[in-house]
Amino acid sequence: MQKSPAHWPLSSMLAIEDIQANILDDMAVCLKFRSSGASRKPANLFIQSYNRTQSYGRQRMANAKTPCWTAVADLGRLPSSPASFPPVSSPPPAAVHGGIRNRDGGWKPPPGLERKQGRSGPKEFANGSSIWIAIRALAGFMRQIMHESVSFDPSQMVITSGATPAMEILSFCIADPGNAFLVPSPYYPGWDRDIKWRTGVELIPVPCRSTDNFNISITALEIAYKQAKKRGVRVRGVLISNPSNPTGGIVPRETLHDLLEFAAEKNIHFISDEIFAGSTYGSDKFVSVAEVVDELEDFDKGRVHIIYGLSKDLSLAGFRVGVIYSYNENIVAAAAKIARFSSVSTPTQRLLVSMLSDQKFISEYLTVNRERLRKMYHLFVDALKQVGIECFKSSGGFYCWADMSRYIRSYSEKGERKLWDRLLEEAKVNVTPGSSCHCIEPGWFRCCFTALSEEDIPVLVERLRRVTDSHKSNS
Repeated sequence: MQKSPAHWPLSSMLAIEDIQANILDDMAVCLKFRSSGASRKPANLFIQSYNRTQSYGRQRMANAKTPCWTAVADLGRLPSSPASFPPVSSPPPAAVHGGIRNRDGGWKPPPGLERKQGRSGPKEFANGSSIWIAIRALAGFMRQIMHESVSFDPSQMVITSGATPAMEILSFCIADPGNAFLVPSPYYPGWDRDIKWRTGVELIPVPCRSTDNFNISITALEIAYKQAKKRGVRVRGVLISNPSNPTGGIVPRETLHDLLEFAAEKNIHFISDEIFAGSTYGSDKFVSVAEVVDELEDFDKGRVHIIYGLSKDLSLAGFRVGVIYSYNENIVAAAAKIARFSSVSTPTQRLLVSMLSDQKFISEYLTVNRERLRKMYHLFVDALKQVGIECFKSSGGFYCWADMSRYIRSYSEKGERKLWDRLLEEAKVNVTPGSSCHCIEPGWFRCCFTALSEEDIPVLVERLRRVTDSHKSNS
């Protein structure tokens, strides 16, 4: 009777893990071939890898009766060049993995967190939630997209299965049901789902107006804070996206200073969603709150938190990789425990380490990506101008914030919804109405320009004319 995998010897399981790791490393190479436009087919490379590891796997499985510690020590001796990993100088801190500090200042891993020799050479720490070298690779990548202007401490990071769980987990750590976050609007409509559904946290929109270029007003935040206090609602933080989703605007350095001072004055938290940090293309320079927080004297950094993910800047939405970066040790410790139920798979982490460790590839990718975003944004804006639609000046993200108020028959949310229906049903163009983003000015729509190719632009113009021309004829 053939044994199920659950009854295989440990050394057999380690052999399988070794084979999988080898295939995954070659898959990462395939991704690089694909992105660089190489003529060699990635599928052929993967097949060669599979054939090579299949024969080696049979040999390893035949020797599966060797002691398990021998199998651990022997991992990684495939007859090929190992992938390049960044050096790992120290194990993860207790804040992330529950380790114990030794008298000499080093870290002793907790029970169940053992150090083992990986196939590629460096030492890894794996406890079922995250691999230490994956955290280091992500920290290095975040520094790279910030143009080396700020460093990120891996000990202050928690990896989650996407930015959505990261936002929810952070909300669980900061607020109780019935508490609230102040959120400058218009804001990302998904937050109403991501934050409110399970945490019970209320989001209080703080209106920003087109006459102020949708800039955040400290005065408006003050008014919203006082109104919430009168209602008996405890405000636990201010939440922003930078670059903004949906407007594409970038929060100025001075405004970030003011927001941090407001949070300190009210003794609340400050959360910055910077998932589009590497997808900038305009004249305004992106500044992370991590860069600004060091400029304030006698400021409690423990109230500052950053959300990030790879779904936008690297177009890896399906990989489901998010990051909570916090200056608060207690938040990091609590978030790490909750993230155990929202972990990134080990195969995904291995792929990420291989990809993010190639700094030349990442640098070239980000440069090309920014240039393509810039080109597509201008093509899209010019196309909307042809049909009489003006756009807010965006500098980051995937969206164009378009003013279509002249085409709504009644200046109200109802009129906006009717125009949205016409765009969808008659023009077959899907956009997000501003009311879904809690915009108080009817007629603004969020348009995703990265979903189009250059060949789609004439089609877009022709379809939009069906709506704009009919409006002119009826007015």
